Amino acid sequence: MVAGQGKYGWEPTPFVWHAKPSEGLEPSEGYKPLAAALVLKRRIPIRGFAARLNILYIPKGPLMDWSNEPLRKRVLDDLQSFAKRQGAIFLKIDPDVVMGTGIPESEDNGVDNNGQAVMSELKRRAGCSHQIRSNSAIPSCSICPHPKMSCWHL
Repeated sequence: MVAGQGKYGWEPTPFVWHAKPSEGLEPSEGYKPLAAALVLKRRIPIRGFAARLNILYIPKGPLMDWSNEPLRKRVLDDLQSFAKRQGAIFLKIDPDVVMGTGIPESEDNGVDNNGQAVMSELKRRAGCSHQIRSNSAIPSCSICPHPKMSCWHL
C-alpha cells in the first residue's frame, strides 16, 4: 500500500482556500479559511491501458459560502484544474446546498434562488446534466475536468 493511501484505496488530499491579499482584508482576517475540501483519489486499474485513470470524490463538500459567487468560481476552478492534472475521469462532489424547502410541486414548496444558481453552474461545469441529482434537498454532481470532451461516468 502506498504511504498516505487509505485502507480501501482512497488517497486523501486536503485543500484550504484563504483570502487573497487583493481582497482587502485585514492581515489577521487574511489567514481565516474561506473554503475547504478533502479530495479523495482512487486509481482505476484497467488492463490494457497504459494511462492510469483516477476518480476524485469530495464527500459533503467543498465547504464554503455557496452564495459567494467569486469564491465559488475560484474553488470550483481550482478543483477542476486539480482534477485535470490528476488525470481524473470525473470529480464527484456532494455540496451542502439547499435547493428549496417543503415538498416539491406542493403549495409549501419554496425554491431557494442561491441553490438554483449553484445547480445551474454545476450543470454547466458537468457538461452532461444527467449527472446532477436534484430530487433531493442536497445536489450531487460529477464535474468533468475536460469539458470539451465527452466524460466517462462509472
